[in-house]
Amino acid sequence: MYDIALDKNGYIWLATQSGIDKFDGYNFTNYGQSDVPGKGPSGSLIYNLEIHPISGDIWIATVNGLNVLRSESQLFESFELYDHQGKSDKSIKIIFIDSDQNIYVGTDKGLYRQRADEDGFKIVSMPNQATVIIDVISLNKDKLLVATSNGVMSYNKKTEVWRDEILPMLEVTALEIDNQGYLWAGTKAQGLFRAKIGEDTFSAVTSVVSTVGFSDSIINDIQQMNDDSIWVATTRGIFIFPDPTDTSFVNLVNRANGGETKVEEHVSKLFKTDSGLIFFGTYSSGFNVLDLNSTMFSRFFLYPNQVSYFVAKEADDSLWVATKEGVYKVNADNSVEGPWIGKSEKESINQVKTLAFQDKTNTLWIGSRLGLGKLVSGDTYIRDMGIKNASVYSITVGLDENIWVGTWTEGLYVFDPVANRIVKNFDLPMATRILPISDDLVLVSTANGLILINPQTDEIRKLNNDPEDKNSLVHDVVTWVSARDETSYYVGTQGHGLLLLELSDFNGEAKFSRLFLNTILSASSIAAVVGDDNGNLWIATESKIFRASLESGRVDAFDDNDGVNTTGYYIGSYAKKNDGTIVFVGDQGVTYFSPELVEKPDDLLGLHFTRIAILNGNDSRGINEKFNIVPNEEAAVTRILLSPDDILVSIEFAAIEFGSPESIEYAYRLIGFDDRWQYVDSKNRTATYTNLSPSTYILEVKSTNRYGVWNDKPQRMTIQVLPPWWQTVWATITFGILAIVLVFVIFRWRTYALHKRSVTLYQNVQEKTIELQMANEKLTLLTTLDPLTQVYNRRGFTDAVGKAFSKYKRSNELFSIILIDIDFFKRINDEYGHEAGDQVLIKFANVLAQCMRDYDILARWGGEEFIVLLPNTELKDAINIANKYRERIRNEVFTVADTSLQISLTAGAADIEGYTSVDQCIKRADDLLYEGKNLGRDQVLPML
Repeated sequence: MYDIALDKNGYIWLATQSGIDKFDGYNFTNYGQSDVPGKGPSGSLIYNLEIHPISGDIWIATVNGLNVLRSESQLFESFELYDHQGKSDKSIKIIFIDSDQNIYVGTDKGLYRQRADEDGFKIVSMPNQATVIIDVISLNKDKLLVATSNGVMSYNKKTEVWRDEILPMLEVTALEIDNQGYLWAGTKAQGLFRAKIGEDTFSAVTSVVSTVGFSDSIINDIQQMNDDSIWVATTRGIFIFPDPTDTSFVNLVNRANGGETKVEEHVSKLFKTDSGLIFFGTYSSGFNVLDLNSTMFSRFFLYPNQVSYFVAKEADDSLWVATKEGVYKVNADNSVEGPWIGKSEKESINQVKTLAFQDKTNTLWIGSRLGLGKLVSGDTYIRDMGIKNASVYSITVGLDENIWVGTWTEGLYVFDPVANRIVKNFDLPMATRILPISDDLVLVSTANGLILINPQTDEIRKLNNDPEDKNSLVHDVVTWVSARDETSYYVGTQGHGLLLLELSDFNGEAKFSRLFLNTILSASSIAAVVGDDNGNLWIATESKIFRASLESGRVDAFDDNDGVNTTGYYIGSYAKKNDGTIVFVGDQGVTYFSPELVEKPDDLLGLHFTRIAILNGNDSRGINEKFNIVPNEEAAVTRILLSPDDILVSIEFAAIEFGSPESIEYAYRLIGFDDRWQYVDSKNRTATYTNLSPSTYILEVKSTNRYGVWNDKPQRMTIQVLPPWWQTVWATITFGILAIVLVFVIFRWRTYALHKRSVTLYQNVQEKTIELQMANEKLTLLTTLDPLTQVYNRRGFTDAVGKAFSKYKRSNELFSIILIDIDFFKRINDEYGHEAGDQVLIKFANVLAQCMRDYDILARWGGEEFIVLLPNTELKDAINIANKYRERIRNEVFTVADTSLQISLTAGAADIEGYTSVDQCIKRADDLLYEGKNLGRDQVLPML
């Protein structure tokens, strides 16, 4: 990947060693070197692309000359460049278009220019004519900065004066001017340099060196991004300078792998979009896209690739994090302490699954696979408490400061931390979350329903799914419960979304209702529900984080493109800090975010019709690329004209989204056919219609952006289906006139005599018609029969096999072909004359005809070659039939000039299965025929 460009329609264009590729977010269209004028660039290796800001033409630098792809015609043109000696200059390195639309082209031999008001390129005189031009940028309106094989030079466009600026004798490979007034210059194997730009000179030239291989790497590209950072593409990866006024830098790493995996080395090109996407191309692995907008949700690991299970918060916003290796504390200043582990030699005691912090006693309660533990200030180990050898799943501090402990298989315990003993044990399924409400009500979500407990009486009430009761729990696996207000509660389920429970007290009527039905949230598994200060609910699930509003009903989904864990979050593992920051925990790390900073951009995407195919019999054709975009509803829309014989039209569309194209949803409808919207995902971006009735239709297509916001202004296309001639207006008028005339004739000539004359005339016409039909049939027969042998000729056979092939495509009815050649026929002509040869051909055809089945077709293919069509015949049967022909011919006596001759034949057989055309099948039979001749003749191939 040598260069990346974005055209005015939103397509990405890529310069590669195999031509240029156009990318719409889903599919690549390649334009490779072509010998056909206008169909491809003059060279396959493309170094640079530059898109004209006005015309949209794409200028292409190749190893074999300069090319341009015209936006309007979609045709390629080539340009010849000649140096000072008049020699052709082919190796193009760089193309640059300045603010005045002058085009500059850098090559191995110098710099060329085409002024905006001129045609053709002229070489620009340079002090050193052997200088290689590598990069060109604008210093200001009047000057260019040029990276060359001998340093950085400036060129005054008005005075045409060159001047050496910085880095003499160094091969400079990339230039960039940042918004702080610094010039960044990359070199080949000499590292990166930065210089302060003055009014007429450069100062403070600084070499950016590194002990990790930066200084000796090749700098391929430099870009200042939308956040002002400087990105440098090198043969050893990407380096980022967060502050352009500072020379300190960091390496770009892959966040999804815990900060361990670096971006692939040898990055060749950087490209940024206004929306914040960063493309970087490599020399061996294509290109990648980084979305700087995917930072609304942040993530941290206590150390790389660590698995975290749970989080609990202290009053001072310190976080306790449960991990496989023990318990860590993240202080309010982000310093980390720990881990705390148990004294037991069993590793399982350190695999902490759940936490609860008791503010009153400043105690952290810890649940692990081996039971309940705790930490108090000053402890160096996790203390074992009264519940042992029970795998703990959930812990909650009760209103009376007792500790409620849910286990996997041992039920629900109530532990008195003062008396240090278990005071109650309830035989319940696995408790996923425990919610104390009052002295006489505790709600417990379990793997088998929602449980209500009265701590005063120890009475238990179970709420389960009842198919007969629409107000019951919709699914028995309950993963979450939290209070909405004094009489209503949020209830989360596995795979059935979020519910609202209305319940006044322990004995009150329980009424469940589903929330946010008909959204993706309604089919999700709920891990945690947290409210923010704006009345929104933040809901962690198995793969996404949702923001949902009960007031508006709106649901926003956030996924890994926004920084969310792809594998989701653990049940009940959340914290809400004093500043409103929400924390969820999953096996891909701890996710945290400020709700007020999470905004879904409502930018709408450009929608394009990317491919149109029309089927007319065997004809499939596309549509010109100029129809790829419709600027607005008022503009002229794309129009497709279908003839009466066009039986299918298929239209592909795409919204230009490179950050997360798979998240785009689409809807289309054909007004005049079906006004209902059809909703599809990004894998099914095609609208197909067959056998449309004659009329004018409007196809409307709309899409979402990556956050699910629909564009209310659909892209439109007119589809006009022409009627057959007998349904046209002129045909209707003609038929009407004829009808009137006919009625008039019948009315005027209703006499027997006229009727008799009409009958006679009709009979005469019929006779003439029959005669004409017979004459036509004879003529047809004459044109399809071989005049010598009176069997079908090549034309007759072609018609017959064409019909057989059409039947094969419709009903998969096989047929076979035998191609036959008379062995040593030329010897007969040479020895006995052509008249004798003709007699042999006639008898040979007669003998074969006698062997034919009623539905077989024999034809003379040419010279001494005959061909046989065997309908409904497989290959093995065709081989047997051919061998029967061979035996019959061998046993037949041919008399020529009073001389008896023995004739043999060689044949090749093939059936149509596996071939896409009759010609391929015939060629296979012909190849086998000639193989049989090479093997000695008098045989049929293939052999059984």
